[in-house]
Amino acid sequence: MKEVTPEKSSEKEIPQLQRYAHRPSLAEIFGVWKSKKRRNEGIEPSHRTYGYRQKEIAAYLGVHYTTVSHVLNCHNHDAKR
Repeated sequence: MKEVTPEKSSEKEIPQLQRYAHRPSLAEIFGVWKSKKRRNEGIEPSHRTYGYRQKEIAAYLGVHYTTVSHVLNCHNHDAKR
C-alpha cells in the first residue's frame, strides 16, 4: 500500500524584511503626533497593516510595549461594538 504524504511546497515563506520592504517608516505613519489620540490612531495600522512589532512601535514612540498592546486591545474591543 502506498503511503500518501502531502507534497512539499516549493515556495518558502517570504522573509519579513522582503515582505515589508516598501512599507512606510514609523515616522511617516505617525508624522508629528501631538496628542495621545493621534498616537493611538497610528498604532493599529503600523502593527496590523505594516507589520511593525509592538516593541518596535513602543521604542519609536518612547513608551512601554504594554502601552502599545493596550491600545491594540482597546481598538479590537471598540471595533467589536
